[in-house]
Amino acid sequence: MEFQKCWCFRKDVKHLQKKCKGRELEKEIEQYLEWLISRVPDFEIHHTILYSSSKFTLFKTRIRGCGGRGKRGGLRLVWAVNKRKTKVFLVRLYSKSELENIPTFELVEQLLKCVSDQ
Repeated sequence: MEFQKCWCFRKDVKHLQKKCKGRELEKEIEQYLEWLISRVPDFEIHHTILYSSSKFTLFKTRIRGCGGRGKRGGLRLVWAVNKRKTKVFLVRLYSKSELENIPTFELVEQLLKCVSDQ
């Protein structure tokens, strides 16, 4: 499985890595998504689908936060997978305490820019 990290995701990880000392966020996320896509046949129903097209599906997933917070108050990962499930786009990673929500249209725009940059 191939991972494409969008510029905004890289920026988000750099910012959050300061708070999440001792964790390798990128590696942790890649391992989780690889496990999820390869081992859970209906993984789509366990995550919030933000957008779906003929080429990809955009998801938002809760991830354990930094500093002892659980999933509910923790991090949000916005990611997409192509329909063949061979490529994953890591779009955004943000702390729920810092940013409530990002409008879906902005996330789709960021994903489309990321796809076109490859």
